[in-house]
Amino acid sequence: MRRPLALLVLLAGCTAELASDRAVPIGPDPRLRLRKVSEGNAFTPTADRSLWERRVRFLREQQLVASGLWPAPERCALNPVVTRTIDRGEYVVENLYFASLPGFYVTGSLFRPKRPGRFPGVLCTHGHDRKGRFQDTGEKTRDGNPNPDRFPYQARCITLARLGCVAFLYDMVGYADSKQMRHPGDMPATRPAEGTLDLEGLECEQYLLSTMGLQTWNSIRAVDYLLSRPDVDPDRIAVTGESGGATQTLMLMMTDARLAAAAPVCMVSTGFQGDCICEQAALGKIGSDTVEFCAAFAPKPLIVVSATGDWTKDMIEKGGPEIRSTYEAMGAGDRVNVVRFQAPHNYNRTSREAVYAWFNTWLRLGHPSAPTEPPFEPLDPKELAVFDEAHPRPADALDAKGLKDFLRRSAEAAATKLTASERRAALRHLVASDLPPPHSVRETSRTENALRLTRSNGSDVVVERFTPSAPRGAAAVVLGSRKDVVDALLTRGIPVLAVRPFRRAERPSSLGFFPCFNRTALAERVHDALTAIAWLKDQPGITRVDLVGCGAEGTTALLARALSGDAVGRTCAEDAGFSFRSIRSVDDDRFLPGALRYGDVAGLAASATSGDLLREEGSLAAARMAEWLTRP
Repeated sequence: MRRPLALLVLLAGCTAELASDRAVPIGPDPRLRLRKVSEGNAFTPTADRSLWERRVRFLREQQLVASGLWPAPERCALNPVVTRTIDRGEYVVENLYFASLPGFYVTGSLFRPKRPGRFPGVLCTHGHDRKGRFQDTGEKTRDGNPNPDRFPYQARCITLARLGCVAFLYDMVGYADSKQMRHPGDMPATRPAEGTLDLEGLECEQYLLSTMGLQTWNSIRAVDYLLSRPDVDPDRIAVTGESGGATQTLMLMMTDARLAAAAPVCMVSTGFQGDCICEQAALGKIGSDTVEFCAAFAPKPLIVVSATGDWTKDMIEKGGPEIRSTYEAMGAGDRVNVVRFQAPHNYNRTSREAVYAWFNTWLRLGHPSAPTEPPFEPLDPKELAVFDEAHPRPADALDAKGLKDFLRRSAEAAATKLTASERRAALRHLVASDLPPPHSVRETSRTENALRLTRSNGSDVVVERFTPSAPRGAAAVVLGSRKDVVDALLTRGIPVLAVRPFRRAERPSSLGFFPCFNRTALAERVHDALTAIAWLKDQPGITRVDLVGCGAEGTTALLARALSGDAVGRTCAEDAGFSFRSIRSVDDDRFLPGALRYGDVAGLAASATSGDLLREEGSLAAARMAEWLTRP
């Protein structure tokens, strides 16, 4: 996708006239238009297998970082407890709970064959039905006819157990027995007010805490639980769910390599990406979407189910071909299927039977023909309750505040143990950028006073270039609008590439899910600085590239330096005493999700691998910076 355009410009002479002093003809900046939850990312498959495998590794790490799971939290003991066992003759139901974190419990109902053996384990996630695992859609349909699909969640799990699977239907956060915190609301057209949700908002984003991350961790621990059971075959683990449950399915596909097969239902599309707050996390879909998530599951068996009556209606024509093309490039064209049924948003019997047939093949259930769903005697939803008077919630169960405090403290403790390499890896995802490879940034156009630089992925930046009459071999990228700094550098013979800070015209708080789909302004500025550094490093006669961050751009310089390796020699950074703890709004130009999780400015800046650094908590005199950069 074609992205950025920021400000950087071309002039020769010894006295600088910066872009802030006059208009620079660069055209509109496409980054000023924010991506919304209704938009995909136009995934385009590649036939280059090695390139795709690198991309998949990046995507998996991105999802772990966005979910607050990178590096992975310490796994506590599961300590599973079965509170009720129901013998239904052919199959058995176990209501149970286990600890996914100290003081936080996953609750659910497990349906297993009564006969002995080792069976595939299938995680069954659910969507945003009001009653969740206790779903009862009513005796009658809306038109007054008998309801043939009154208990679809039970139908799925009972049938899977009859087919020879151990199926675990577990609660979304805030549903059924999972009442330690509230489930967040749906469809925020604008950002919810700070403090109105249990595990969302500015403070949580700075530590990458979210409902989506918690639910993803619960799913990973649910895999742990299945693998702890003697009746589950560890080589045959699958997951399936619809709508919001399909989002959980996709997230487990991206974060847990132990899965053998998957079936997301009525979620994947080239457009809409899921509008419950539990389906999005800051950084999670920058540069990606649900179609690419499915492609990234290759070569493992995958069936994607869509419907004519919801946003997945075009999957056969849009999205499906791209997923199939990726599977074919991986030599696994027979392991993917994209189907569409004439139905509204659903996980109805037709959709379920398509999934049963897929699992029969790829989980090796052994049925000679495609299984159908037989009639069943439903349980009263009350029978599925995990907690009751005889089996109360554990006494150490945390409330929402206690959980948030525990997660924040855990993140801060983990940050102290991170290596410089781990911090750099995290930073690449926080800013959704990295230093471009050598010779990959091209000059694509220029005007009388402007130079456009373009990365190989199509992202642009426009720069101001100032060349002294007697240039040295070293050159400097200057971030921020300080004419005196540029003049001082030119006087000492240092060529300058000047970058004007990117600014958003629209307040991020005016858009729901802003940091899930878009780089923040600070991340855009780091991206621009890295583009400028890479291009300048490639220019003939340049023996060293230095970096100068003026004012608030000192933060940008420190972060760009950390990702630049040996491409940057010396760095001057002003305002070095800044801390991300001072951020009070997502509209702040230096808001950066995850910054506090990975050690604040100091921790992230310390991950730089080379180069001298001059930093000042306040401002630096232009002459001092120029003198320091030109010292022997």
